[in-house]
Amino acid sequence: MIGFQKSVNLFLVWIMILKRMNYDTPLMVEYGITPFCNANCVFCLNYWQKNPFVFKESWEKTKKICDNIISADVFEVYLTGGEPTCSKFFDKIVKYFYNAGISVAVSTNGLNVTDDKLNSILYYVDKIGISLHSVFGAHDKIMNHPGAFNKVDGFLKKLDSVGYEYSLNYTTFLGNYANLDSTLEFVNKNYVGVSGFNINRVSVVGKAFMDHIILPKSKQIELFHKIKSLKNRYYFDVDLADVGPYCFTKIKHKPCGAGFSFTYVDPWGNNQLCIMNNVSFGNLLETDLAKLWHNKEILKFRSLEWLPPKCKSCKSVSFCQGGCKFSQSELKSGVPYSEDILLGDYLK
Repeated sequence: MIGFQKSVNLFLVWIMILKRMNYDTPLMVEYGITPFCNANCVFCLNYWQKNPFVFKESWEKTKKICDNIISADVFEVYLTGGEPTCSKFFDKIVKYFYNAGISVAVSTNGLNVTDDKLNSILYYVDKIGISLHSVFGAHDKIMNHPGAFNKVDGFLKKLDSVGYEYSLNYTTFLGNYANLDSTLEFVNKNYVGVSGFNINRVSVVGKAFMDHIILPKSKQIELFHKIKSLKNRYYFDVDLADVGPYCFTKIKHKPCGAGFSFTYVDPWGNNQLCIMNNVSFGNLLETDLAKLWHNKEILKFRSLEWLPPKCKSCKSVSFCQGGCKFSQSELKSGVPYSEDILLGDYLK
């Protein structure tokens, strides 16, 4: 019954999307509901970790942000963090959006899923992505959390036992690039509910920028070729989760929806184009999201006129759009977006 209801909900969501293709408001909002996390990943991209921050959870403020998102008539909310399950309002937020008729997705590290949170996920969450960056001790080391792999393994097996499908998120960097094949083989043999294995590149933001752990250009190109070779090898899909420039990846993909079909809201209510870009266009505690969606800077971003000439004249620009527009956020001070880092001079 749970699976049937989720299918009905997703079907209705897509019907509504087809009815509104002009994107007067975002189709999806990624909402980082808390800055706190129970891990300390070596490549954490959250910009607020670089400086001391103050965050006091308040249902009054959280509800106001949620209501603003709901009022914008979005179809899906994607809960992130920090680690979303670290929010004391996690269950309440999930149910609040669900009861408003909004499809709920969650990105989690799987370390803090109590029975109550598991029940909320099973009944109110349509999609869930779970971090798995290697297996056994290698995963623990990446997350700086002893026992992390055993906790995630137990969580995945609980989901398998009730027939709940999930995707796995694998972020590649210098410390785990060599573990990709063995991780895929382990997943293929030990779990039955994996719908997709999403491979991300580390971007030069947050800790990855400070610790210089990003894959060099040659390894990133090698990764793109590997992903293409892994198609149809396993019972689950293996895909590039972010958007590299087509001239490097040779992987056709939908263009990134950041600023086009979805937007990001941080724990304080600040509205940004993407979680990797800390330039705020306003705050949901003060301004309607529908109004922020038509900010002149966002409209300029959508025009793509800022792309370099070689991208604008490329026949693949319609789906490539210069790759990841925020992968150089910390390299170009004061520039809120630019072409993919692979197109610049930073990587060797």
